[in-house]
Amino acid sequence: MERTDIVSIITKDVEVPIKVKKKISKIPLGVFDINLKEGITIDVPVKIAEVLVEKNLAEIDDERLFTFSEINKIRWREEKTAELQQLDENFYVKARYTLKKLNEDLIKSRELDPKLLKLHRMLRGLFVDIIKRRIYKIVNMALADPHPSRSLMKFMTKEERYFYVRICGILQTWEEALIKYVEGG
Repeated sequence: MERTDIVSIITKDVEVPIKVKKKISKIPLGVFDINLKEGITIDVPVKIAEVLVEKNLAEIDDERLFTFSEINKIRWREEKTAELQQLDENFYVKARYTLKKLNEDLIKSRELDPKLLKLHRMLRGLFVDIIKRRIYKIVNMALADPHPSRSLMKFMTKEERYFYVRICGILQTWEEALIKYVEGG
């Protein structure tokens, strides 16, 4: 699967919180056009948010992003339990914007801020640990039973459900082909 496919899965129908920096007229949002007043905070689709941020009309609301302690708690829970832990449905998008905000802060600082750099490295490491641990758990669930389970999927994000169903499909196809071959078919 290509990266663009994964990105479209992750960002499809996902909204992110933005703070409007300048008044904005007529933004297409579904079947409606909306006007945004300066200073308000609103959730908008990722694609719209990125355009507004790029044009310096808005910024991601960093108060609704992850803190170091939140991510550390999530990583700790994932590592200490065999089961998947419930995550925010938009976990991966929120993780992306958390790191992106830190990158922007690093770029804005006139001198390289060692504290910000350390925080960025640590947060990135925590996110990678969470991702790897969750992939490990999901693959093991699929190996244990290659038939997707709704009860297991309720603990997965949208992206993880997609991954889980794909892995289950691959395992089912492989298992069926090998059984058929071994039986002489």
